[in-house]
Amino acid sequence: MGAGFVLGFTDRTFAEFFDTELQLDIDHPKYKAEGTSKAKRLRYFLKTCDPQLRTRTLLSLWEYREDERRRERI
Repeated sequence: MGAGFVLGFTDRTFAEFFDTELQLDIDHPKYKAEGTSKAKRLRYFLKTCDPQLRTRTLLSLWEYREDERRRERI
C-alpha cells in the first residue's frame, strides 16, 4: 500500500469488494477520519474494527491478491 493504492483497486472496485466480501460500506465517512485515500481508509478501518473482522478482512484481501496473481500467470 503506497500513495493511496491498494492492490490495484479503483475507488469503485474497492467499495464493491468491501460490500461483497464483508457487507461493509468502506466509503462511510467514519472510515475517512484520517484521510480519503483507499490506503488511509483501510488503515483506519483495520485500526478500529474488532479483531475477528480485521482477520476476515486481511484474509479476504490476501485471497483477492492470490486470485489476481493466478490470473496474471494464465
